[in-house]
Amino acid sequence: TGGTHYNSRLNISVWDGAELLLPKLSAINDGASGDARQRAINLLADGYASRIHAPLLTTFTDVDSAYNSGYSTLTGLNGGQISIPAIESMAGIAVSRDRSSDITLSSVVNLSRSVINATRGANIALPLVLTAPDTQFTADSATIQLPALTSLRRGGLTLRGEANIHVPLLTNIDGSSLEVS
Repeated sequence: TGGTHYNSRLNISVWDGAELLLPKLSAINDGASGDARQRAINLLADGYASRIHAPLLTTFTDVDSAYNSGYSTLTGLNGGQISIPAIESMAGIAVSRDRSSDITLSSVVNLSRSVINATRGANIALPLVLTAPDTQFTADSATIQLPALTSLRRGGLTLRGEANIHVPLLTNIDGSSLEVS
């Protein structure tokens, strides 16, 4: 869990080929006690072969993300990898990756109050997500695949450059935005 005070941060970062193994980590939860404003738990893998591996992580939650700009993050850059093959639930998480990086999200079923950013040729697939309330998806010269998504409430889809967001089953867009530039 993260801190209990305003602006508390827990940063877990690997760079330049470093590897961090978290074989028993099953949940990352920003606790509900204390002052939740601006708190965050951040995972970053930056650089070729840099890797965070948490094979049992199923839940990642930030309690106050959408209200006070304190999203917790999963970030893969410049060939970095975040391997979380068991992740099923994410709330209040900003995910960002580029083409050379990888963040495994194929087992996510529950997604809410989050931001998904694919940049510079990245391909992010969330094949099991049916609904994504309060979630913003942005593809900037990249692709986001949401083949099962049927409902997007209070969220948004943003496409920039030669971007694609695949949402073949999306039928309920309530209070959401669509931006193409």
